[in-house]
Amino acid sequence: MLFSVVIPVFNRVLELERALNSVASQTYKPEEVIIINDGSELQYTKKIKCLIKNYAEINVRLISYPNNVNGAYARNVGIDNAKAEFICFLDSDDEWEIDKLDKIRLLHVNNPRCEFFYNQYRNVIAGKAQQPLPVKGICKNQSVAEYTFISNRGKSGIQSSCICIKSNLAKLIRFNDSLKGHQDWDFAIRALSNCDEVLFIEEALTLRHVDGSEEGKVSTSLAYDFSCSLIKKLENYFSIKAMAAYALNILLPKKMFSDESLIYINKYEILAFFLYPFEFISEFRAHYLFRKRYSRILRLCKKNDFNKVILVGWNSYSRYIEQQMVKSGIEVVCVIDKYKRISSHNSVNVLGYDVLNTDLVKDVQCVITVTDLYHESMAADVRSYQPKTRLEYF
Repeated sequence: MLFSVVIPVFNRVLELERALNSVASQTYKPEEVIIINDGSELQYTKKIKCLIKNYAEINVRLISYPNNVNGAYARNVGIDNAKAEFICFLDSDDEWEIDKLDKIRLLHVNNPRCEFFYNQYRNVIAGKAQQPLPVKGICKNQSVAEYTFISNRGKSGIQSSCICIKSNLAKLIRFNDSLKGHQDWDFAIRALSNCDEVLFIEEALTLRHVDGSEEGKVSTSLAYDFSCSLIKKLENYFSIKAMAAYALNILLPKKMFSDESLIYINKYEILAFFLYPFEFISEFRAHYLFRKRYSRILRLCKKNDFNKVILVGWNSYSRYIEQQMVKSGIEVVCVIDKYKRISSHNSVNVLGYDVLNTDLVKDVQCVITVTDLYHESMAADVRSYQPKTRLEYF
């Protein structure tokens, strides 16, 4: 059994090195490793070229093109260039356990007709590996849509770094590179509808390095209308119950962070109301309370002429609040998060608590904790740096 490993990369070097180390350490070596440089900036491209020289023993090929497209397009380039019988996908910021390929090989010996293997994964947050996901594999005669949105509530499922697929099937299905996100769902839904046998490996052979604020929140930044358009495209693959579950677990949470009216509901949300009435009402109530809480914060800022604030807690709430405050003329100087990473979102920096000791906050008029459960601990952390700062809770 021969494997082609496809790794898309964009502006990453250290993470790519970690991924490549996990491939080079495999107890059963792949036939080839295809790295698709998805339009990385020149400085990263040079470093990537230098990096792969260290992995001659695993036959690394680098394919580059000048403009960044997306991961789906890059994976398709890898699919087109793969020579082995099976293709394994690995995101550049993920890694494998050393026996992943060997375990697939041994399973294939006893299941030669299987065209699609996938394994459990662990999310790694702040260096700590979480519980294996998904908890169980897809059942016989269960659709991928039902498995993803009913069994796993859209919070886990078949991740690209866990997929091993027959090359000819991958070349037939391909990733939809027109999608802004949810490419894993789309690919798995279409692929498994075209193969007779799939095997789930109940062992976490993939480590998925994720942002702590994103655990269990699949593509929360993607717009509500995009997620609506996705189910319209894939509707033929969904049962009525799967449509309702998708609406409940994907559409309604996104609606909270959109400008969509809570009163208007589409046909998928109507299905969710009739099939999952208690869950629907609970979600709808959460939406109402969220809008009410945000309105209170906005009124407070306007009443006190606050035009510079800091948010504490990097999550879906703070992302929405930041966007809406910008529209209202309020500057979000930064977002503070306990994971102390440095990143940006819509030009707003995400920083650690120690930023409270810098000049960056000297003109800030209010610090707002954005959380459901951890206001007291967040407030205590803020007070330890700035005891006199005006503190409000969301």
